[in-house]
Amino acid sequence: MPHATPAYSFEGKVFQFAGALSATLTGGDRSFLMLLDEQGAVRSLTFERPDPSWHEFLRQLTAAGRPHLFYDPFDAPAYAWLSWHRVKRMVMERLLGGPFEDADFVRHAGGSSRAPPLQPPGIYPATWGVMF
Repeated sequence: MPHATPAYSFEGKVFQFAGALSATLTGGDRSFLMLLDEQGAVRSLTFERPDPSWHEFLRQLTAAGRPHLFYDPFDAPAYAWLSWHRVKRMVMERLLGGPFEDADFVRHAGGSSRAPPLQPPGIYPATWGVMF
């Protein structure tokens, strides 16, 4: 059984963006993979699962160092996975339509104990994963 791991406000902000994008473009809550180039421009957005699986494709992208954002409401509304790799803060803020605040990177008092600490503390992580 999955375990929720959110502990920071920045996670929720990216999750809201991803869920809204999925709903706007598909009329529902569907998984998607957004591929970006090195400058942070979106180069593709797909809602179709690649063969053999999303997770295998993500492993390949990560190994190749390809910037991406992945949203997977695999058991919505109970659980969803969100991750990104090599997405700079200014790029994520552009996607979200506004800046993060310093408080977004402070662990919530009631945040999941399963959530990893930010390294370095208080700084946006260019690579991250969280289960909602």
